[in-house]
Amino acid sequence: MKNTKDIRVPLQHLRAEIAPQSFDADSRTMEMRWYGGSTVLRNSFFDGPYMLKFSMDPKAIRMNRLQSGGAPFKLGHGSS
Repeated sequence: MKNTKDIRVPLQHLRAEIAPQSFDADSRTMEMRWYGGSTVLRNSFFDGPYMLKFSMDPKAIRMNRLQSGGAPFKLGHGSS
């Protein structure tokens, strides 16, 4: 049996995959995936290396900002 534990970790910076062919100009929507369930090695300055895997349980995700339309999609946070 693997030794696992749930811990709170600091803010993570992750990448997203965007499917350009899914862009719909009329509805201004597109499909994107920002996590696929992989376990990745991360390193904490204070705690050392650890394996990170986010929960894929729908209850673990707060979707209210995305569903409200309040999460704009932009390259960075500039004006472009």
